[in-house]
Amino acid sequence: MKKIIALFGAVALLLTSCSSDDTPQDSSEDSSVILVKKIVQSYKGSSTFTSEFTYDGRKIVKQIKKENDQYAQTITYYYTGDLITKYVITKGSEFDSSVELTYDGNKLKTIFVKKRIESIDMYFYTKSIYTYNADGTVSIVQKDVDIDTQEERNTVYGELTYTNGNVTKEIYDITFLERSTNALFEYDSKNSPYKNILGVKYLLNIGGFGYSQNNITKLTVLDEDEPDGARIYSGTYTYDQNDFPTESVRTMGDMIDTTQFFY
Repeated sequence: MKKIIALFGAVALLLTSCSSDDTPQDSSEDSSVILVKKIVQSYKGSSTFTSEFTYDGRKIVKQIKKENDQYAQTITYYYTGDLITKYVITKGSEFDSSVELTYDGNKLKTIFVKKRIESIDMYFYTKSIYTYNADGTVSIVQKDVDIDTQEERNTVYGELTYTNGNVTKEIYDITFLERSTNALFEYDSKNSPYKNILGVKYLLNIGGFGYSQNNITKLTVLDEDEPDGARIYSGTYTYDQNDFPTESVRTMGDMIDTTQFFY
């Protein structure tokens, strides 16, 4: 569930940068080189989260996150050619987690996550394998891995359905919890703020990216454990003259958050 909600949140909180001022993009530029520089997400009556980005050309180099103007973490990205093959999350000088990615051509093949559990100073490992099906769907098998014994456990099965470069349906079967979760997505026809970041479009739905060709306007989450049935998140956007979002407002019931995008 957290993973699915995080995907919707990625539209408001995640990647990129370029340009010299901190005002929403309103000039007419070559839309192929526009990169988002800063994202500020504010929750009604709660925290404000800021992400700032640096680049080398169209390659994302680093992302610095803050909560209520206090430093939270740094994400450093690594490329092989034009593909993102690793990123590392640190909190100050302390290692938090790393993600290593492999590809078959330009298709994401495996993800290996190493996560430090600070309270017990131990590491947690997860492996995900992606399979591309003849009907255009993408299957995912995710397992926890014991790095010493190579034992695999806590399997999660997933399937992604794509339409016009966007994930329109996610299904997750969490076998070890005996539950399943479905998510349905609807989009506008405008540019995603992450459109021009090199390599991001190959990352599918993994945490921290949630790439889509366009912007999510509605997310319907169906969870077996949800007593009220479906949870519906809606998003509305304000765009610049290049059809990139400068602001989004997302709602679910009484929950409201506003996000500004600076290019």
